[in-house]
Amino acid sequence: MSTEEVSDGYHTFAELYRYRMLYNLHAALAWSATGIPVVRSKRHHDGEPCFGGEYFVVVAELATGQVSNHYKLKHWDLFRGIPEVDRAPEWDGHTPAEAADRLERANARMHLRFVSNVIAKRKIAELEARVLELTQDKAELIEALNKADAKFTEVSGRLAETLGGASKPKEVKTTDKKLHAYKGNRTHGTEGVHLGYADANGRLVILCGLSGENERGCRCMPWWPAQETGVTCRECYEAGKAMHDAD
Repeated sequence: MSTEEVSDGYHTFAELYRYRMLYNLHAALAWSATGIPVVRSKRHHDGEPCFGGEYFVVVAELATGQVSNHYKLKHWDLFRGIPEVDRAPEWDGHTPAEAADRLERANARMHLRFVSNVIAKRKIAELEARVLELTQDKAELIEALNKADAKFTEVSGRLAETLGGASKPKEVKTTDKKLHAYKGNRTHGTEGVHLGYADANGRLVILCGLSGENERGCRCMPWWPAQETGVTCRECYEAGKAMHDAD
C-alpha cells in the first residue's frame, strides 16, 4: 500500500493533500485579490528548480509572516490565477508549525476586521436612520411653525381691529371716477348743480368744467367774484360733463 492510500478510516493521505491544496489555492486567490503579495514559481530563490523540477512553490507574504507550500508540477495550471515569477522570494526559514501559527494569527486578524466592519456598517445604518428621523422631525417642526405663524398673524389682525386699528393697512379701493351730478347747497339755491366724484378716501371731489379739478369746488360758487367767472352752476356742470365725455 502506498502512502497516498493510507487512511485514518475517513480520508486517505491523497484526499487530505488534495483538500489542503484546494483550500490553499482559494486562500491564495483571495489574498492576491486584496493586494497581499502572492506568487508562484518553478524555481527557488537561488534559481534551482524546485526538488529537481517535479514541484513548484507558492509563496505568500502575510502581515503575520511568510507562508509557502510546494505542489506537484502537474497542478501548475490549477494555480493560473496566481502571478508567476522566475524565482520565488527567499525562504525565511519558517517551519510547517511556524507557517501554521502565522496562518492562525492571520485568520484571527481577518475575523477581527470582519467583525469591525459588520459593527461599523450596523452603526452607519443606525446613524442614517437617525438622520432620516431627524430630517422628518425638522420638516414637521417647520410645518408646525408656519401654521403657528399664520395663526399668530390672524389673531394679531383680529386684535388690532378690536382695539380700533389694523395690523396692516386696509385695502383701498380704486377711485371711482364715475361722474355724478351733485346738487348745490343753500347758497346756490336748488338749481345749483356740480360735477364730481368720490376719491379713494370717500371725499367729494368737485370738477369745474372751466377751471379743472378744484378742491374748493367750482369757480361758479358764490365765494368767487362773479366778475371772474360770469357763469352759473348749470353752465359749470355742462362744461365739465362735456370735458369728461371727450376723455
